[in-house]
Amino acid sequence: MRMWLALVHKEVEEQRGFWALLLGGSVLLEAYAAIRVPEHMGAALVAFLPLWGILLLIPFRFAQSMAMERRGQTMHLLHSLPVSLSVPLVSKLAVFLVGGIVTTGVALGGIYLVYGQVESVLRFPGVPQVSGEQVLAFSGLGTMSAMVLLTGVTTASEGVRTSLHRLRWLGAGAFLLGTFLAYVFLLSDGVQVFTAAPIFGDGMGHSFFAYTFSFGLCWGAIGVFLFQRCSEV
Repeated sequence: MRMWLALVHKEVEEQRGFWALLLGGSVLLEAYAAIRVPEHMGAALVAFLPLWGILLLIPFRFAQSMAMERRGQTMHLLHSLPVSLSVPLVSKLAVFLVGGIVTTGVALGGIYLVYGQVESVLRFPGVPQVSGEQVLAFSGLGTMSAMVLLTGVTTASEGVRTSLHRLRWLGAGAFLLGTFLAYVFLLSDGVQVFTAAPIFGDGMGHSFFAYTFSFGLCWGAIGVFLFQRCSEV
């Protein structure tokens, strides 16, 4: 347990600049949207920018961190630890996912404040009113499931690149294309599986988010396995 906590602390220290930038930028954007939205309704769209930042920046930064581990000399240090190589990899993945969840929570808090100011304006005859709780649920679940999906696929992609000695970029590109096709091909059946469960069959799209979340977790586990086995060769 101490080793795992030490690895988590190491990863947080290495990425503290990135998290400070992401969290600070999210707070500033949400504050700007909350202040400006009474005068300019279009400022409400600014409140959703942090969610797009989470989706784009966290998988990119995670892939960069994994690539640095693969190319640098740190692999020898990781192999020298008295634990399986999967432990530091899982700790790295956990730091990025937890950081993404925390940042998403900050962004959702700002979105809730902004939406509360414009909710009364967004009333149209014959159109069902969407509550602030529904906006938060859809935005939060969508962002977190997509973040897990992209981060998991990134992990698997780095595992594939580690397993190849030549044409790594070509292999990673072919893997990403195959992953996209597999996601689309299994989408209908996967959503039906989760819809059959009482907890997901509520018509709010939760089954789609659950499928996306599970798909990402599976590829993340495959990526950790490939990275561990192939780096030992």
